[in-house]
Amino acid sequence: MDFSIEEFRKDYKAQAEYMENATKLVEMLNESGERDLMCNMRSDLDPKAVFMFAPEQSAFLHFDNPKASWEGTCFKNIDAELVEKDDKSGVQLKFTLSDPKSLTCADWFLTGNTGMKHLSYYFLHGEKTVTFNYPSQDAADDTAFNGITVYTFCENPFTAVESLLKTATCFVGGISDNPNIPIVGSHVPKYMEEANKAWLASFGYDLVERDIKKVEIDESLINSGDYFAVTRLDGLDPMIMYGTGSHSGHSVMALRFPDEGLYIVESQDGWYWP
Repeated sequence: MDFSIEEFRKDYKAQAEYMENATKLVEMLNESGERDLMCNMRSDLDPKAVFMFAPEQSAFLHFDNPKASWEGTCFKNIDAELVEKDDKSGVQLKFTLSDPKSLTCADWFLTGNTGMKHLSYYFLHGEKTVTFNYPSQDAADDTAFNGITVYTFCENPFTAVESLLKTATCFVGGISDNPNIPIVGSHVPKYMEEANKAWLASFGYDLVERDIKKVEIDESLINSGDYFAVTRLDGLDPMIMYGTGSHSGHSVMALRFPDEGLYIVESQDGWYWP
């Protein structure tokens, strides 16, 4: 759509078309099974890097579509089937694993939904069964509506733990409201800043440090509705940047109240933001 931002903001038909097209794109990706960072897309990436511990979404099994097949990191042929127990008290997820790529490899999976989860590790080929017993009626309803999702881990458990620890350096720190406490104070510590810069650089965001650290703005130039884009290198903002393609992770707005002056308003629940 060839619109300026201002024209697009006022054109509700164009906004509706954009949302419809975005919905169609998501549906197309779901039907094709393509996902970002599938295991076969990671061959050129450092397996110990940030978020490389995260598994791929390999299958979505529902009573209307209970079977799926895919290739794992170990077993070339993985078949899965969702079967409801005879007494309706739960479901079984039946795996058939065959044709391992080596004698020492293994595949491990995270399976479940919002009400039930199971972690399994398989070294030997053959048939395997994961049994889910409904802990509540909500879990049964959730399974009937959402089914069971299967995630396949791309790395071995030891490498995944190294990636998890590296990922933690992007998030652990700067979590209190006191600016004078080191590491856990309200300011992002240096190691956390560097970890997030490296992570952002891995998907094309090359942050250049500014020589000017503080900019004084004449308050009289700021009007109600003025928008300020904020980036805090705390792991969360970079996640938003990665997911949305934005160059900022937080938004605030100027708002003038009669007889009270200028305020900066925002919506968030982080107690640690200065």
